[in-house]
Amino acid sequence: MKSAPLRITVDNRLLWPPYRCSMPLSKTLQAGYKFRLQVIAHGSSNSISRMDKLNRDMNTMLPHHKPMLMVSKILAYDDHSLTALAIIDDDNPLLEQGAFPGHAALELLAQASGLFLGLNFAGEARPAAIVSVRNMQVSIAWISAGESLQIETDFLGGNESTAMFQGRVKHAGAVVMEATLTVSSFPKGVMP
Repeated sequence: MKSAPLRITVDNRLLWPPYRCSMPLSKTLQAGYKFRLQVIAHGSSNSISRMDKLNRDMNTMLPHHKPMLMVSKILAYDDHSLTALAIIDDDNPLLEQGAFPGHAALELLAQASGLFLGLNFAGEARPAAIVSVRNMQVSIAWISAGESLQIETDFLGGNESTAMFQGRVKHAGAVVMEATLTVSSFPKGVMP
């Protein structure tokens, strides 16, 4: 397998490799610039992106197992937010007479927020629990089984153990439920 070339960009300006540097790497780091590391592997058909790995290992990232693990896929995440997908399966334990209640979307938002905590603070997802919910509004009362929902959670503040999020769950672009919630995470193996 070939080694991947190293590329460092600052504000979309290529800084590394050095023959294209506008400033030496050591001075860039001393100046306190944040930089994004782009590793590009050439000639490897086995390379798995970080997002693919996260989605492949989803069942190990939250303390739930199917059917209670409802986040199907992480679509995007960064230092401030996470967007995920949930597909309402026929065996979902929160279904009532074959439909998913809009207020139950709070569990989806909590799972996505728990994933954000682990991915951005602990380097891995951890078990988490809702400790507070404020300003919850349900706009769509029922979602049919088989439908997909998009979960968007925005980090408002906090730390590795307790953080506040503002989020929404959408169906076909329309908001199903939105709320502000506080989530506490716990080290692996420690869940109240």
